[in-house]
Amino acid sequence: MDQAGTDKCDFVFMFATVGFNQEELLKGVRSITGDTPLSGCSGEGIITQAGPEGEVVFTSSGTRKGTNIVGVMIFSSNEIRFCTIQQGD
Repeated sequence: MDQAGTDKCDFVFMFATVGFNQEELLKGVRSITGDTPLSGCSGEGIITQAGPEGEVVFTSSGTRKGTNIVGVMIFSSNEIRFCTIQQGD
């Protein structure tokens, strides 16, 4: 939220590599974003502002082992309303 220059968010996307303790990671993000609607998933790597990052990065010179990484994208708007829908809702 500091990088976005805001102290308010209306929706959160979170993506993380599978090496994290997912429950603890979610608790950490929630400690900042509160009960803001959140959606995301785990994966083998993510694309960040710096390019592809994560457990395995594929480049033109081959593959290299990376590190665990998480990407959190927030949205804040006075005009858009955000919500999540779980299957069965």
